[in-house]
Amino acid sequence: MSDSENISAVESYAVSYRVFWNAVSMLALDANGQCKRMGNYNVAWELKADVSAGSYLITSSACPLSLLQKQDITELISGLQSVPRDVLAQATSASENQKAMSHICWAPLRVKAAQVLRTLPEPEHG
Repeated sequence: MSDSENISAVESYAVSYRVFWNAVSMLALDANGQCKRMGNYNVAWELKADVSAGSYLITSSACPLSLLQKQDITELISGLQSVPRDVLAQATSASENQKAMSHICWAPLRVKAAQVLRTLPEPEHG
């Protein structure tokens, strides 16, 4: 295995953390900002999937986060379970995505996402 194929747990965590941070940053935006940043393609499903993937962070052996920070992430991910199935339906047009992301279920999730961003450290860019 080459060095480029042998990624450490710390490096893997750092990459995953950046992806998660970006997803939570998008979740904290309003519907219009979310749709624009995600290219108006299947925004609801993609955003839910990207943020939910953050569950890896709290179980990683390389995780430096506090218990409170892990709880915030867990609460945010749990909250995504309240998004109705029909909101997650495939959407490929700007109007379909805008409608899905304007659903009332996203309002508390946006607030929680903003709170999570305030409690977590910004990722290092590398």
